[in-house]
Amino acid sequence: MNKLVLNSAGVNELLRSEGLRTAIEGHAAELVESLGDGYEYEIVYGAKDGRVRAFVKTASQKAVQDNLENNTMLKTAGGGK
Repeated sequence: MNKLVLNSAGVNELLRSEGLRTAIEGHAAELVESLGDGYEYEIVYGAKDGRVRAFVKTASQKAVQDNLENNTMLKTAGGGK
């Protein structure tokens, strides 16, 4: 049986790459578009590891209420099935 061995340096480089940043930002933008008005996303880089992350959040009181009552972000992201 063959054994898969990951190249740690290569994986870490991938997790910090511009290509992955673009893919993550695209996914976050699609999610925010699906959520509608009052939601936004933010792209951040980890202080310690430099990895790219996207955070989708409410940006208005109406969106806060909508998410509180309907779990909108979780459902739109495909969670809580």
